[in-house]
This record gives sequence, C-alpha cells and structure tokens, in this order.
Amino acid sequence: MERSWVAVVVRAQLGDREAVAELVQGWHRPVWGYVRQMLGRDDVADDVSQEV
Repeated sequence: MERSWVAVVVRAQLGDREAVAELVQGWHRPVWGYVRQMLGRDDVADDVSQEV
C-alpha cells in the first residue's frame, strides 16, 4: 500500500502525534544515511539528523 506522505504531513501539522511518529519512523533512516554520507561520522550524523 502506497502512503500519502502529504496527508501524513497535514495530520502532523494539525497536531496528530501518531502522524509525527509515522514521519519520524519513515524518514529517520534515509535522512540519517544521507547526513552520514555527507559528514562521515556517525556521532555527528546522529546529532544533525535529530535536528532535521
């Protein structure tokens, strides 16, 4: 089943905590991997991706 990320974002903007959790769960790994590749350090990637 394809997710509608736009709908999840709108729900998160409206204060739906489950939607926020879904966004974090779905995007943490790709964001962390991208940041890790750019910066070359796990510890820095942890900090930066958490801020994102």
